[in-house]
Amino acid sequence: MERSSLVSFFKTDRPRKLLFDRNCGIEFLLDLLVEDKSLYKTYLFDQQFAHQGWSGMVATVEQVPHTLLDRKQVTLQELIIFELLLEIDALDLHSGKHWEPLGRRLINRPADYFSSVPEREISEVIAIWQEAFEWSYYDQVLAGLQTTTSESRTPGQKSFQAMFCIDDRECSYRRYLEKTDPSCETFATPGFFSVEFFFQPQNGKFYTKLCPWPVTPKYLIKEVDSLAKLETDLSFSKQSHTLFSGWLITQTLGFWAALRLFINIFKPSMDLPRLHPSSTWIRMPSLPLKTRASMIRKTTCRSDLL
Repeated sequence: MERSSLVSFFKTDRPRKLLFDRNCGIEFLLDLLVEDKSLYKTYLFDQQFAHQGWSGMVATVEQVPHTLLDRKQVTLQELIIFELLLEIDALDLHSGKHWEPLGRRLINRPADYFSSVPEREISEVIAIWQEAFEWSYYDQVLAGLQTTTSESRTPGQKSFQAMFCIDDRECSYRRYLEKTDPSCETFATPGFFSVEFFFQPQNGKFYTKLCPWPVTPKYLIKEVDSLAKLETDLSFSKQSHTLFSGWLITQTLGFWAALRLFINIFKPSMDLPRLHPSSTWIRMPSLPLKTRASMIRKTTCRSDLL
């Protein structure tokens, strides 16, 4: 982007030259900025925690590239180097090229975040108090569950049973149902039905992961031969990405979208574009016959091994 753009990320020349220098690394830039090697870790720690979340997001993308639909080769090291270059650029702009490293101007040295913390009596007391507090909470919750189970539920007499996917929302649904009808019974089940896979819609460029985060999918399920037409919204069409038509859609349909949003606040409705079931055909040759039969009833697409 720096080579091809008409404008630059930097306002001075030195960081721009360092960006294209292959020998330019984190330690080299820290030597220019800080100079004192004993402060490197503390400096980087303060730098990255100045914008919490970004470093973790970049590190996750580096380790798990498919978190981005349009995959990019991004590393945490590149982010740190870019930030150090921006800091050098700011110092050059403010003070010129002849400024002293920041480590020479320290009056009071910062605390060492990475030094071992000595154990004291107050730490042991706090740990004991924390454990006692947590166990008192566990006892109250478990006692309440035991009372509800013994008083409200009778074995063999269930008004209905319901199964929900394991996620953050299902627990509130289950608790609400069980409170409204104490004789019902709810369960949580893995939503991906023990088949980890990526899903790619018909004519879709990207595919998404549909299974728990720690699991690495072994299958790619593609939607094909879809006979149903999706409800479309002109606001999400390709024409909205161009300069003229995008501006025109914003100035016309944009006001209607704002009005619909205002109406939905007081009268919610399912008027957004949504998927419809399509023809069912799935092929998973590595799965047993019984599993394949059950998958046919639950999916709307074909599957091929990656």
